[in-house]
Parts: sequence; C-alpha cells; structure tokens
Amino acid sequence: GPEKLYLVTNELLTLSAGQYVPGEISKHDLNDSWIAENTNRDNAHRERLVALHRERREKSAGILPTSILYPVKRVAEEVDVLFTVGQEAKVEKRIQQADTRLSEALALLNEGETEEASAPLEEYKSTLFTLASGSGDNLVKFLIKKQLDEASTDVATITPEDDLYAVKQSVLEMSAEIPNAEFDTKDVQEYLLVDKLSSIDDALTSSGKVTEAISLYKDIQPYLNTLLTQPEGAQLSALQREAKTLLSSASLALEVLQTSEPENPVFEEVHADIEQFLPKIPEKVPEMPREDVPTVVKGIVDRVFLYKLPRSRKNQLLSELKNLENNPDRGSILRQLYYALPENGLARNVRLEIGKLGAQLEYEREEGVE
Repeated sequence: GPEKLYLVTNELLTLSAGQYVPGEISKHDLNDSWIAENTNRDNAHRERLVALHRERREKSAGILPTSILYPVKRVAEEVDVLFTVGQEAKVEKRIQQADTRLSEALALLNEGETEEASAPLEEYKSTLFTLASGSGDNLVKFLIKKQLDEASTDVATITPEDDLYAVKQSVLEMSAEIPNAEFDTKDVQEYLLVDKLSSIDDALTSSGKVTEAISLYKDIQPYLNTLLTQPEGAQLSALQREAKTLLSSASLALEVLQTSEPENPVFEEVHADIEQFLPKIPEKVPEMPREDVPTVVKGIVDRVFLYKLPRSRKNQLLSELKNLENNPDRGSILRQLYYALPENGLARNVRLEIGKLGAQLEYEREEGVE
C-alpha cells in the first residue's frame, strides 16, 4: 500500500513527480491569515482534547498516597491479582496498576505534592520495566506499548514550566528504556528539545515574555547542533522537523522585535544563531504592476485587523512592513497604507517606515548606488 506521511505543525504537502511530499511552510508565510487561523484552530482543538484526557486520568487516580485509606487500596489491588486466573491476565492487571501509579503522580503534582509524587512515578517505571524484561510474550509487549501510547497522549501538552512535567519525562524515559523499544534516548532528547522550543515560541509570540524566551534559548543552544544536524542526504525525523518549524516561528517573531527595537544586540545575536539551523530559501519578490498596489494594501489591512488586541495588530503590521523591504512598489504601498490605517495609531508605524525609506533613498543617491 502507499507509504504513510506524517505531517507536523506548519508543514504542507506538495505534488512532485506524481508523489506528495511534505515541506515546510516558509517562515514569512506563517503570518498569512488563512494559515495562522487554521493553525490556531488546530492547536486549540488539540489542547482541549489533551486537557480532557488529563482530567479523566486525574479522576481515575482514586485514593491517593496522602490518604489514610491508601494502604487499603493497595491490599485490594494485590487481592485482585491473586484471584485473577491466567498469567497473561495477571500481567494485564499489573500494567493497569502501573497506569494507576502514573495517574496518582499526576494528581499529586497537580495538588502541589511534589515529594509525594516521586514514589508512584518510580513504581510506575520499575513495574513496566520488570514486566517488559521478564516476558517475550507479544501480548505483554502490545499491552505495555498501548499503555505508553495512551499516557503519551495524556501528557502531550505539558510544558517544561509546568509542575506536572516530571510525569511527562517519566513516560518518555520509559518509552526509551523498555527492551526492543522503537523510541530511543535520542528520541527523548529531541522530544524534550521540541518542548523547550515550544515554550520559547509561546513566550515570544503569545505571552510577550521576551527575556524568558532568550534565557531558555541560551539553555538549549549547546544541544541544537547535536540534535538537529544530519549527515548529507539523511532525512529529518518528525521531531527534528517540528523543532525546525518552531525555530522558524521564533525567528520570525525576533524579526518583528528587531523592527521595534533595532538597537537591541541580543535580538540580533539570537536571531542570527537561529538562522543557521533553518533552510536557506531564497526570498523571491514577484514583479508587481502598479494597478495591484490597492489590492496589496487591502490584504495587509485585512490581515492586521484579524487580530483583536492592539499589540497583536502592531506585531502583524511590523511583520508586513518587513516583508515589503524588497518590493519594487514599496513606496506606493506605504503611502496608500498610511491613509488606510488609523492616523493616531498604526499609521504612525507606517510614517516611520516611509521616513526610513526616504533616508535610505537619499543615502543611495549621495553614494551613487544603482
């Protein structure tokens, strides 16, 4: 049958030589209104779905180790296994109990009981590892893999800043430690890298925590070369592709920040460092006849006012202005855009851009630049 294609966020399919191949959306297209809207909807849907999974898991934890009734619960589990007929059925019970330990840890961490959560987490890992190591039975392997797959889904959106992150790390480590695992240590490292990059991207684009984002990037920067550099001709894994997509988004956000704070050397330094990991795609600026200028202006205005918050509108406008830098009709577009925007608000940014363009043209005339 046809080979399965797994896309990551901000990838698209293109038809090449009769086959569909995945490709990365250009970082300057990430702010396209249709792409941004659909990506945001997809992210919101996934986050809500995972939140429901986590709520279900926390409810399934039942009596927690902090309760005086917890010893009774553990005795009942042992009695349940004792009266279960058949070795495979007993193993299945043990896997279910390991799953319960994971749910207990999640519930405890959610209540701020960090120290108490460590014991059920360790028991979760040791139980699964013992069961996987002591059996060559395909059913046992299938049941363990099923538990790990379900657990991975339940903790997928937990970020490194979340108090629950220890649960996610345990699931990832377990996925790599079991014998004959399809998931290895490098996969775990890539997964954790993607988590960190996701936090950086969110800090830059949503929450406005720029200083925190820069600090996080400097923490992971030494690992980027090791985890993202591939031999010539080798294919990137889905996690590596996801990491590069997040880097692309962070790069675009930093370009916007550089426009608003051009004298900040930290933005320039981090932006330049990120760029080395991104594909070198030449920016092609199509020749645009003058009669298309009003259409371009209307498109910019529409994309800016898709956002409700003033900060988001300004960031979108700054990104649009950056994309106009090599446009042959930049002057005409800027003049019409100035009158299309509110004079005491966004239009001021366009006026500054017109001033910069005028200064650039004056400099080029004085220096005799063609």
